[in-house]
Order: sequence, then C-alpha cells, then structure tokens
Amino acid sequence: MSSTSTYTARARGALGRSDEGRALLDGLEERDDYVRSEFMAAGWAALGDLDRAFAALDRAYADRSAGLIYLHVDPSYDALRGDPRYQEMVDKVGLRTG
Repeated sequence: MSSTSTYTARARGALGRSDEGRALLDGLEERDDYVRSEFMAAGWAALGDLDRAFAALDRAYADRSAGLIYLHVDPSYDALRGDPRYQEMVDKVGLRTG
C-alpha cells in the first residue's frame, strides 16, 4: 500500500493537487512502514521538490536499493535530469546515460 501512495502522490501533482501529494509523501515519511526510497524520490521529483528527491535518492543509494539500476532510463526521474546532482548520482551508481 505504501508504494501505491507514492504513485497517488505523483498523480495528484499531475492533476494540479500538489498540496495533497505532498501531504501523502510527508505522511509516508512519518510512518514506520518501509517505502523504497527511490519511489519517494520519484514522488518528490514529480511534485517539484528536487532537494527532497535527491535526499531520497541518497537514502536509496545508502540502502543499496536495486531499483536504482533504472535511474538513467526511468521517466519518473525526468524532472531531475537537468540538475547536476542527477548526473552525479548516475555516475555514483555506475550507470551510463549515452
């Protein structure tokens, strides 16, 4: 259910209901349930909070999350691609973008 909430937060942002999306992600961060950090990163990115998105990616990296292997191709991270921290993370994970 928690991972589904990250998708719901992204959808709310796309519908112009970013405040609701932020409330969902904030609620997930306050709970004890495990939510994959890269899912949280995609949610924060979709809502335009790049600092929180990169903080979540840092947690995903520290956790050695297998989902990071898609960082360079997953459109969920498109909002992050123009930020220099994106390429740093791609390089750190050891992925190729071209």
